[in-house]
Amino acid sequence: YLQDISNIHLGIINNVSTQMALEVGSGILRHAELEEILKNACENIQITYRAINTQKKEPVILLLLAMAVRLPMYGTLQKWDAGEYYRSLGRACASYEFSLKSFLDNFRLCTHSNLGFSFLMGIGEFFSPQTGRGIFVVNMIFTLLAVYAIYDLLKNYWLKCDRKTAAVLAFLVSCTPIFLGTFAYVNVDYLLAVLFIYIIYAEYRKWYVLLGFCAVLLSQTKETGVVVVVGYFGFQILIRFLRTKRGIRERIAACFQYTGTWAAFFAGAVYACMVIRLGSISGWVQSKRATSTMAWSSSGINCFGIQPKYICYKLEQYFIMNFAWIMTIALLVALIFLLVRKKKSDVLRKMMGIIGAMLAFVAFGLLYVTYTLERYNIMFALALTLIMVCVVYEAAVQMKWKKTGVVVRAVTVLLLLVQSFWCIDPVSEAVFGTADIGNGHKMLFSSLGFDYYGDGLVCNYQ
Repeated sequence: YLQDISNIHLGIINNVSTQMALEVGSGILRHAELEEILKNACENIQITYRAINTQKKEPVILLLLAMAVRLPMYGTLQKWDAGEYYRSLGRACASYEFSLKSFLDNFRLCTHSNLGFSFLMGIGEFFSPQTGRGIFVVNMIFTLLAVYAIYDLLKNYWLKCDRKTAAVLAFLVSCTPIFLGTFAYVNVDYLLAVLFIYIIYAEYRKWYVLLGFCAVLLSQTKETGVVVVVGYFGFQILIRFLRTKRGIRERIAACFQYTGTWAAFFAGAVYACMVIRLGSISGWVQSKRATSTMAWSSSGINCFGIQPKYICYKLEQYFIMNFAWIMTIALLVALIFLLVRKKKSDVLRKMMGIIGAMLAFVAFGLLYVTYTLERYNIMFALALTLIMVCVVYEAAVQMKWKKTGVVVRAVTVLLLLVQSFWCIDPVSEAVFGTADIGNGHKMLFSSLGFDYYGDGLVCNYQ
């Protein structure tokens, strides 16, 4: 076609881009020769690239693994306390009249103030009444959300590590034996731990409405939930008060600038309304045979008191049961290492709320004398594993133990995973004792002063 056209000067460029067009246009505006325009355009344009990887396979694998180790628990028979909780929840759902009064009157289960638990677990029961399947699915969803929250906190806040490391450590934490082992066992203490993770994550993400909502749910899931809320927010409020180097007025103002203060007040206001409705601070005890929970006794039960034998037993549960002795030793060694190196732990600074919640939980657990069931300690066990993981990782980074760290994590995950389903911890068996379950097998048993072969046996899934 060009042979039939005369008096033209034509230039052709392939692989045209916006940058190429601008370069040619600039040459035309300068009235440059055609060959010069083409030459400069080809020489000045450089092809660049940027690879963007939006795949996040690590968290997906983490959630699949967390779900996979829990799926075998599907269809678990709800017995002992779990049977009572599930039966009470089923009755409440069956008789629900879709009014606030009906909810407040019927969904306080087994003499406890656990409307937060009923509010969430009732969803599953409405979907699949009297089968347990609905609660299993709902609990799985809430658990996986908590596991992802731990992953995100490890990766982007506490440790700021890579995705693979965060996924492995999050899975390790999710395999805390009493947490994993009681997943399918309907009990308020499990949800207490899950809601605690939600509070931490909501505060980190600055989801303040969700923070207040979760604080209310936590304080209304069990009486110890109030203790956790007070410890988590109260400790951080106290730190802000002490760190503000001004007068009292400025210190108080600094405390109220902290969003957690308002979340705590909101949860406290709701709890106060419930106390007023029940008529007393211990009105949640519905049993006619129960005495006042505010009494002080050096020998009674379900009361406050300093009972040395009870205190020692509780401390053993906190720091020995289900390989907790490994967590405790590892945490102490890492802290001593950082102290000797004169390294301030940035992780602990970020986890002050968790530490405050644990201190309050332990103090209440030692002074309020009740049955020594291991499932009461799910929240503390999960928090202990979480803090241990973070502090040990911080120390390992200082020592540059990269390869050793991989092996240690793998071994720890394996130990915790097995312990969640079958007791292999010789220290726990030696300290707490076992119950003979036949065929030469024994089962970990934890119950001080009562041969309660019911929930006293619930130390893991076994």
